[in-house]
Parts: sequence; C-alpha cells; structure tokens
Amino acid sequence: MGKKIVAYCKALLAGLARKIPRLTRSLRAVVALLVVAGVFLFFLLSMNHSLRQFNGNYSGFVRLSNEFGSEGNPLFRVEGAPLLFENSDFEKGTLENWRAEDTAFQHQPTRGDNLSARGYPVPSNHQGDYWIGTYEKYQGRSGEVAGTIQGDMPYGNLGSTPFTIREERIAFLVGGGEYRVINSGLRSYVGLEIDGEVVLKACGRNSELMEMQVWDVKKWLGRTARIVITDAHAPVELASFKHVNADYFHYYRENPLMKNLIISPSGYDGQFFYLIAFDPLLRRYPDRPRKYYQFIDEPAYRLSRIGFPLLIHAFSLGAAERFPRTMMGLILISHLIGIGFLVAIIVHFGASPLWGFFYLLIPGFHVSLHTALPESISAALLLGGLYFYIRKRPLAALPFFAASILVRETGGLLVLLIVIFEILKNKNVRQAVTLAGSFLPFLAWKLYLTWILFPLYGLKTLVFSPGDFTLPGAGFIDLFQVIQRGDYPRPLMLPGIFYPLALVLIFAFAVYFLAKKRDVLTLGFFSFSLLSLILNYEKIWCHVDNGVRTTYEAFLLLIVAFVSHRQRGRTWLTLLFLGLCALLLLYNSFFSLLAPSFKAGLLLSR
Repeated sequence: MGKKIVAYCKALLAGLARKIPRLTRSLRAVVALLVVAGVFLFFLLSMNHSLRQFNGNYSGFVRLSNEFGSEGNPLFRVEGAPLLFENSDFEKGTLENWRAEDTAFQHQPTRGDNLSARGYPVPSNHQGDYWIGTYEKYQGRSGEVAGTIQGDMPYGNLGSTPFTIREERIAFLVGGGEYRVINSGLRSYVGLEIDGEVVLKACGRNSELMEMQVWDVKKWLGRTARIVITDAHAPVELASFKHVNADYFHYYRENPLMKNLIISPSGYDGQFFYLIAFDPLLRRYPDRPRKYYQFIDEPAYRLSRIGFPLLIHAFSLGAAERFPRTMMGLILISHLIGIGFLVAIIVHFGASPLWGFFYLLIPGFHVSLHTALPESISAALLLGGLYFYIRKRPLAALPFFAASILVRETGGLLVLLIVIFEILKNKNVRQAVTLAGSFLPFLAWKLYLTWILFPLYGLKTLVFSPGDFTLPGAGFIDLFQVIQRGDYPRPLMLPGIFYPLALVLIFAFAVYFLAKKRDVLTLGFFSFSLLSLILNYEKIWCHVDNGVRTTYEAFLLLIVAFVSHRQRGRTWLTLLFLGLCALLLLYNSFFSLLAPSFKAGLLLSR
C-alpha cells in the first residue's frame, strides 16, 4: 500500500513540475494569468470579508488606538476654530483680555515648548506659540533663557474678560496637576464661571502634556461667562505638581475625520503609517520635532519606513478621508504585482506556473492584509527587482529595489548580498555599483530624517535600531517558557508553538539548499531564514503575529529557491516541501480564514 502511495505521489509531482512547462508558450501564459488572477481574487475576497465586519469602513483595518485617535492628537485638531474672545488663545504673547492676581501669572504666557528646552521628556502640546504654564517662567523676551522655570510655589488666579456663550460646546487644552482637596478647596484647575459661580471645572492628570477638554455649555447659551484659571496656594510639603497648563479656548469644531474613524482600546502598527501619511515629508513641525512623539511612538524608527506613507499621501492626493481606503487598495494591488513577478520568476526557471499558488500560504501576507501593513508592498517591489536582476537588467531592477527598501529596509539585505555576489563571484563591478545605487534614496531619506530629528536623537537616527534581535533561538525559548507558564494569550498558544517550529524547518531547507549550491538566491534564502531565528521575545514574539509578518521574506525566498534548484530524482525533497505547505495551509485556514473576526478582536484588545 505504501509503495502505491509513493508511486502516485511521484506521478502527481511529475505532472505538476513537468507537464505544464512542456505546453505551448501561449497556453503556459494562460495558466500563468489564471494563477495571478486566482491569487489576487483570493486576497480581494479575504479583504472584503473583513471589511464587512467593519460595516464597509476601511479605517477598521488601521487599528487606531484611543491614545492616538483623539482630538489631543494635533493632527486632528481643527485649525481656525472661532475663539471665545480675542486672545483667548494667548497668541498676542500678552495677557490682554485677562486679569491676573498674585504671583503665579507674572511670567505668563510662556512661549514655545519650554519643557523641551529643559530636556523634559513629554511635550506640552500647546497650540501656536504661547500658552499658560504656571510652572514656567520663559516668555521669549530678549535676554531670557529658554527652559527657565518659576516652580510650584507661586499661586494666583487668572480671569478672562466676560464673554457671551454663543455655541453649545467649548473646548480647550489643559494639563498639569490633578485635583487635590486642601482646606476644602481645589489646588489648581480651569473653570467656567457664570454669575460669580464656577459651574464647570477641569484639570490635568499629573502630566505636562495638555489634552483636549470639551465642555457642553448649551444650557448656558446666551449667558455671560468668564474663564478662570486657578493655581491654588499650598504649603511647601504639598506643592509638588500643583501647577496648571492651559491654552486655546475656543468653540468646539469636530474634525470630520473623527466621525469616520474606528477607534480601538489599543492600536497596531498600521496606525503609525496612517498618521505619518498626514505629513510624510515632516513639513508641519520641522522646528518642533518633539511634536512627533504625540502621534508616533518612536519617530526615528517609524519614520525611517517612509515609502508606504508617501504612497498613501500621493495616491489619495493628500485627502485624509481617503487614507484608509487607499492603504488597503495599495496593499491589494501589491498582491497582484507580487504574484505576477513571482510567477514570471517561476516560469523563467522552467517550473510550472502552478507553483505560484504557494504565495497564498505565506502567513505574513494574511496578517498584513488585515492590519493595513505594507509587507506585501515591499515584497512585490523586491520580487520586481529580483526578476529584472535574474533577467540581467540591473537598471530596471534598481528602482524596484530602491522602492522596496524605502517601504521596509529589511529588503536591503538581499540587495546587499547581490552586490557582494556580483563583486566576488561574477567579478562584475559595474553591475554591482549600479545595484548599490538602490540604497541611495534610503540613505538620503535617513540623512534628511537625522537633520529633522537631531534635537531628539542626534546622529543616532542614522543607525537607529528597534532592538529586535537576540541569539539564535533565544526568542523561541523565551516564548515557549511564557507559554508553559500559562502567561501567553490562550488563543495564541498553538500558533506560538507551531510557527517557530515551521521557521526551524524552513531554516533546515535553507541549509540544505546552501550546501548544494551557493548562489545569490540560496544565500538570500539562508540569510532571511537565519534572521527569523534571532528575533527576540520582548519586541517580536510577545505577540506571534509580530513574528509572522516580520518573517515573510524567508517564505518568499523558499519558493524562489525551490523552483530554481529543483533536484532531479529528489522526490523526497518535494514531498517535504509539500508537507510544509500542507501545514501552512492548515495554519492559514484557521488563523487567517476561518477566524478573521477572532483575530481582529484579539488585536483590538491588545
């Protein structure tokens, strides 16, 4: 019985690997087009399935968190909203239309991000140039030194000129200390006073960062009111973080984008590409780079991958309401381009176009599709460059490689190996120099980024590393230990065990191919599979999907290496490859197809 099964498998494999290439060129082209269309249709249907769960709202893929999807984010702040009265935003640089009592407001309003000037890690999030910060002393006058403070001991009140409430909601920025009761009074707050009574109050949350506060004032429409800012007196032992920060008192205008965004308790990396697309060339805050911390968790790292945000901005014509749809459109089209180049490479090596269907089994592409991430874009560009390189057209390969590196710099590893291979093996220095030009756009961008972010990182931006790497296998060991303790999310335990084992098997393939033939394809496959083994737990395997989408190159180059080095009579190797594919099919069937809503909910709850 066993011999019959082996014989049947051999016949099946022979048909898959040889029969179609022997067909006419036109029929082979038809089969290739069907493979490309089938793969594209699969990803289209998969995206539409997830889209229905978001009621057709593409922003659901972005996973925008509460932290970044609020009006405290300066990108969503409505510019030009009507002020409550003249100088209610302090932009005259004086206290015109305000009356100060006692000492807390003697050096107000303060100018610029005085916190950054003294090295404070959190920005103030002020509007314009001037704001109230009763801990601050700097006003930007001649002879004054930025960063100076007056501390928490001064106290006093600042009251505005009376104004008539003309709209239903009032908004402003507030930060500083929280409410604390001292002698039945509040230490510091911002209040709305009507007929001598403070009817609404707000304060900071023990943070210098000012957040947007919105008051519903419709029941006082037409009434005369004042804004009062109080920094209360307190004994020395209770004066810590007593101060108040405030700015930009205006009638509330909701950004139309906020009505169409799906906000989750916790976000995912797609939100940073979405937010960077508002200002991909960093023109909004070139002189205040600390502002970028308010909508990017690590600017030096996130902004280095500028290719995707640039594409989003360009293809949406800068219209932010179209960003989510554009993101998903670009990702979807990248699968069409990627599978097209992969099939072209497969046919170039004389293999059946049907091998292209294994593109569907790359787990990282499914994760990226459902979280609006650009791994498939980088892969499509990398495959385009690889195709033209294989066809000995380096000038055509160069822009594809360059664009891929701008989207995700890890593709540069394959380009670097190609350059080294051309110099040492092929002795073709001219072609190596041509392909080395693929790094120039990325290097130019890093230099520009270093210039903009120099006050934050210095020269570190040029070589910034997110700290993803460790010793080979150490990340897996840490992951298995966490799973064994029961501290890993229960639904992710099985993929957390299976996926690292799949990567180890892929590494075994890489070692075998490298032992048989040392060309640039096997070197690239080996390098990316080794890279997948040195990812750490803290940044990557703490959530298995981080590792899944980060290791897509190893799977992609496995397909390329396999079809380019098929061994005659090595049926066992093909069977082993198909066995791996069957396991990946099972993995993807549950975690990417049968349970997309489960995965979406899990990501949203992070």
